[in-house]
Amino acid sequence: MRRWVVGIVLSSAFGGLWGPQATALQPQGEIAQDRIEYGELPSVAVAAAGRMWVLDRWGEAIAEIDPATNEVVGEIDLAELGLRSAWDLVTVRGSLWISAGRHRYVELDPATGEIASDVRRRRSSSELQAARGSLWLTESTRRKVWLVRMDPRSGKTVARFRLGRTNTHAGKVVAFDGSIWALREHGRHVAGTGPSPTFYVTASLWRIDPRSNEIVDKMPLGSTYTRGPVNPVIGDIAVADGGLWMSRVHERRLVLVNPRTGRVRDVQPVAEFRLPWEIEVLGEDVWVGELNETRIARVEPATDGRTFVDVDAPTSYIAAGFGSVWAPVASGPEPRGEVVRLTPR
Repeated sequence: MRRWVVGIVLSSAFGGLWGPQATALQPQGEIAQDRIEYGELPSVAVAAAGRMWVLDRWGEAIAEIDPATNEVVGEIDLAELGLRSAWDLVTVRGSLWISAGRHRYVELDPATGEIASDVRRRRSSSELQAARGSLWLTESTRRKVWLVRMDPRSGKTVARFRLGRTNTHAGKVVAFDGSIWALREHGRHVAGTGPSPTFYVTASLWRIDPRSNEIVDKMPLGSTYTRGPVNPVIGDIAVADGGLWMSRVHERRLVLVNPRTGRVRDVQPVAEFRLPWEIEVLGEDVWVGELNETRIARVEPATDGRTFVDVDAPTSYIAAGFGSVWAPVASGPEPRGEVVRLTPR
């Protein structure tokens, strides 16, 4: 485990369609950076049962990291449990859940590392999310895509919501203000073939009543055209006290929205990032990562401040826990994994 302190501050001012021009960026405090060596391709991290848990997709294992010492104190060997091709890792009611292939979802007991329950489903799904004590899956057939709410205790379907046709998915599902909010995005092919077709992408925020399991509202979030890979309108959503922060990818800004009214409460440009993607809320600050790049930004809305940290290897995922932001990274011709912990001082 390596440690150093960084504090790179950039100053500028940006305006935009979503709000008034930002003031000059203010100097920020330093950020401690701890680097924990682990695995080959660490990719997803969650906080549960007093530990950080990190999925190593290539190594087919999950690391248990003690946040008090920044040491790997245990490991769940997924291959030994017969669980291969794990993709997502989430936590529900203190347990760990992984998607083990496209039809199988497994609960792991963090205390023992053993399989607590094993759910197999008929339809294909590659996405797994957790909100309000339930598991949320995006399942698809040849022509239709569904958002499914699953009871983790029984493995049974609680509700199904039709999202649309092919190229539709639920980018994020979160609980806020007594409701479930699902980001629905759809990419419609417009023109072109080969590696760079053109898509028209639209996004909306669906409000779901968790008691009746009914969609009670839909709020449009905008649209864009993309070429090649379908880059969404919204990269990620994070819950804050005043609403939902969204990374608006093509506008290169973060927007805080009251989802019940649609009112924009704050706008924070991140023009230094080509594709601002994953975001996490830590205290009053918002942290954002640049898609497949090495930089992570700490944004302080109260002062319009920015602190940029280079983690030395591309990353597309960040997680929050124990007063820090955690970024799994891998670098080198033979992948060498690390988990980078960033803590404001």
